[in-house]
Amino acid sequence: MLGATGLATVGLAGCTDQIRNRADAPSHHVGGTPTQTLPTDQLPVGTSASVEVEGRTLLLRREAEEVVHAFSAVCTHQGCTVAPATESGQDVFACPCHGSHFAVDTGVPFGGPAQKPLTEFTATVDGDWVMVTL
Repeated sequence: MLGATGLATVGLAGCTDQIRNRADAPSHHVGGTPTQTLPTDQLPVGTSASVEVEGRTLLLRREAEEVVHAFSAVCTHQGCTVAPATESGQDVFACPCHGSHFAVDTGVPFGGPAQKPLTEFTATVDGDWVMVTL
């Protein structure tokens, strides 16, 4: 038998899934703690990288000296792991499972079956480190 806490947890999990699966579900993660992810010299301007941070795989893209984008590497189609790639001379984040492609600066899908953008995290450059708020 579930107590009040168990019922609340089950109810909240169902609510979260309903919100996540809506077409207009938010794609930006509002986290709390900025975390060092990668030294800036390992992410030159105009490049992308995949990194493991606190059990999550993140995709980073450095657009300018002080501009970095960070996204979850979990494909919004069926949860496969997305990775940096170059297709027809264009840098993309690509899913190997069903061919979804995402823009490196917005996480928005432009090819394949994915309809929702990759979840975005707040990223900044702080001295010699790329910081991502998890």
